[in-house]
Amino acid sequence: MLNIALMCPKLKELDISCSYEISCACVEMIGVYCKSIETFKRNWMDLAEVWRLQRARFRFVPPNDLDDPSIVLIFGNIDAHVIGKYMHQLKHLELRFSTLSDKSLAKLCKGCPHLEYLDLFGCRKLTSDGLTNNISNLKCQETKLHSPYYLI
Repeated sequence: MLNIALMCPKLKELDISCSYEISCACVEMIGVYCKSIETFKRNWMDLAEVWRLQRARFRFVPPNDLDDPSIVLIFGNIDAHVIGKYMHQLKHLELRFSTLSDKSLAKLCKGCPHLEYLDLFGCRKLTSDGLTNNISNLKCQETKLHSPYYLI
């Protein structure tokens, strides 16, 4: 990712969805070196689906011995902080099934005032009040906020 960030400073669009080996530090490098980025997609898979696939892959291993995918639980807030801090020019952002909180969404929205499209589908930690308060200041022409877990 560092090579991409250094060699492509005029990068306008990047999709690293379901790339679980790309760390938050890599996202930060993109933000620091790619100042022209307008579209960023960091979509995750629903954790229930990750666990189901993991159990299927290791069907002969008892569930207690499986690698714990819960490290993904902290990525949402770190990603939101990094995006809000370094990607001020974003117009299109997708963070499906992210674990970001209302507080992190506030930082993200404050740092990315030019967002026209925001996809937060499946973000279980967000509340209706947090969503309403944070996105009301954005220019979003289209916002995907519905979730299979609650209605907004």
